[in-house]
Amino acid sequence: MVELETADRQNRELLQERDVHQQQCDQMHRETTAELREALEDARIQVKELSVQVGLTESKVQGLEEQLSLEDAKRRDLELKLAGLTSALRRTVSTSHARLAGTPGSWRRSSSPWKNQMHVKGLFMLFIMRCQDVIFCYKQIY
Repeated sequence: MVELETADRQNRELLQERDVHQQQCDQMHRETTAELREALEDARIQVKELSVQVGLTESKVQGLEEQLSLEDAKRRDLELKLAGLTSALRRTVSTSHARLAGTPGSWRRSSSPWKNQMHVKGLFMLFIMRCQDVIFCYKQIY
């Protein structure tokens, strides 16, 4: 009988230990679940914040692409102006050179060589000023 009582007592102690262990496991499970839920909520908040940031960045990229497109158009326009100025200078130099040389078929030679030089200098100065304008505009863009 004593053995039965001892065995019964040991069974109760084992059951009690098992219940305590189960309660500890349940408590740990609840704590872990709460921590995971909190981490999930933090992650959701972070996703929302990052989504907003991505939207702002995409808008900024779009604005920069539009600005780049405008700057490219300005650059092409300046390149065309520069090409025009270069062509005008070539025409001016060849025309002035032909007049000064008095080649057949050229314009009538001026009565004064000083007038020819002044005309060429004036045209050259005009070209230089236009080039400076183009360079100034180019620097403004870049």
